[in-house]
Amino acid sequence: MIRTPSFDQPDLAAEIVDSTRFPHGWRTPYIKGKGTSPPPSDLSDASDWFGERVSMTEGGSYIAGVPSMDGTDDEFRTAAFVAIPSVTAAVSKAMGGGAKITVLTEGTAFDPDPDVKPRDESELVAATVAGAARNTGAKTPSFDTWDDDPVNVYDPKSPVWDRLEEATGDRDVARAAIAVRMLVVGATVSDLEEVGILDDRSALRFEEMTGRKVPNKVTDPIKADLRRLVYPHEQDDEPTVVSAVSALYDSMRASNLLRKVHEAERDGGVAIAVVPPWMGYALNPVIARQNAREGNRHKQSSLDLESGWGRLAARKPSRKPLGDCYEAAFKFIMDACQFAPENESRYTLVHAEVMGQGPLEGTTFGHAFVVKDRAVVVDRSNGRNLEMPAFLYYAIGQISDIGNEHQYTWAEALEKALKYETYGPWDLKTRSGL
Repeated sequence: MIRTPSFDQPDLAAEIVDSTRFPHGWRTPYIKGKGTSPPPSDLSDASDWFGERVSMTEGGSYIAGVPSMDGTDDEFRTAAFVAIPSVTAAVSKAMGGGAKITVLTEGTAFDPDPDVKPRDESELVAATVAGAARNTGAKTPSFDTWDDDPVNVYDPKSPVWDRLEEATGDRDVARAAIAVRMLVVGATVSDLEEVGILDDRSALRFEEMTGRKVPNKVTDPIKADLRRLVYPHEQDDEPTVVSAVSALYDSMRASNLLRKVHEAERDGGVAIAVVPPWMGYALNPVIARQNAREGNRHKQSSLDLESGWGRLAARKPSRKPLGDCYEAAFKFIMDACQFAPENESRYTLVHAEVMGQGPLEGTTFGHAFVVKDRAVVVDRSNGRNLEMPAFLYYAIGQISDIGNEHQYTWAEALEKALKYETYGPWDLKTRSGL
């Protein structure tokens, strides 16, 4: 029996798109009629199409959702006459300011050899940047991929597999689902067997998921059937385990992209990132909100997915708190996890009813704190910087005895904060009302 992934560690793309919801609140970054829509058939609507898929960050980085150029005239014209000039304009601006440019492409880093012909739309943009640098005498750009080790499914040691396994509860399920997705986008069975994505165990899971054995050759009809499992929304079908795992994988890739952009800006440069149209569409509103936000403490480089601390701070809490524990705990877990995917499983936000001490002895009240590594409580309320073994903290507050506790991953906390527009409490109801 294959269980549906619980997805308690979401990344950016799946949380920022208002679209079909997967089980447990997971959202697909593929949007029927939006992120996956083809480029316009003529140039009259091209600027609108790209306006929804192209963004510039506050720090001057450029993220462009460029359609695949598979040889059709419409796609080539749209990319050549809209995407490339807009990228060139951003590059010129960066070069004029002397900023170091990092070009981020999908898959592998671009080879800037001028004698090498670009193989796809991503490399075409990279070649444009390289040519502009040579022709203007500007600093030579650096070339990197936003699809590197942390999300490289072709590397069996990549942390992407640990996170997919955690979400599905079974690495063979994760490998089988990724195999379906990779076959749909053009990988061969031998490719997947060579890197260990497909073996005897994952092949059995593949058969459970798809109702067919792993094919020796992926024909067009087989690919069409597999595609329905990866992108069920295209046929108005219900989400599948395959589609959920695929969405998680793609959202992790989007998060990794934003991490690379953040790193480029942090080092005083800018990034030019070429992404699939769906990712450009998904990230567009996030970056727009980020740029419009005033008092952003990450100012030029934070690409977080929430819509502003100010909106939360302005909202009155659901009941009068005893101090700032809800705000302090919420901000601590956001800071710890937002740009550090490796921390997502380490930190848990807790809202609990605790027994008061001193003047509040004998009175219970709501309190918020963070548990790190399931062993240490971090309490930043009222200006404190307290770290204490969890068993001792729970004993002092009689938390286990009272038994009124709600735990949230950082993503669940973010979803609650955005839904209720308050730092908390969201679900906790205490006997005292405090």
